[in-house]
Amino acid sequence: MLASAQNAEERTAIYDALVRRNRLVRILRVGLPLLGAIVLLGLLVQLVVGSLLDEFNISGISIDRDNLVVETPSYSSMTADGTQYAVASQGARAALGDTGPSSTSRAARTLPSPGHQASWT
Repeated sequence: MLASAQNAEERTAIYDALVRRNRLVRILRVGLPLLGAIVLLGLLVQLVVGSLLDEFNISGISIDRDNLVVETPSYSSMTADGTQYAVASQGARAALGDTGPSSTSRAARTLPSPGHQASWT
């Protein structure tokens, strides 16, 4: 009789472990695809918002004689105090692999203030 009681206890323990495992599998079967969909949706929202804001615009990228050449790069953003600014250039050139500043041609910055708009070229 003792052997059958021990087998029953073992079977109950195995059954309980399988129930816990199946519960975890059920949660992961729904949770992981849901988490993936949420991450994908977040990335898509960032992509759409970024394209609508037009804060970063580069037209024409090429490589010429080991230089990365960008035609008409522009950037606009806002400082920590809420001041908006814009930077634009006729062109920019940087050596491939160079992490320093690039050389720009005809760069212009616009920094508007409440009363007037200040810019330099």
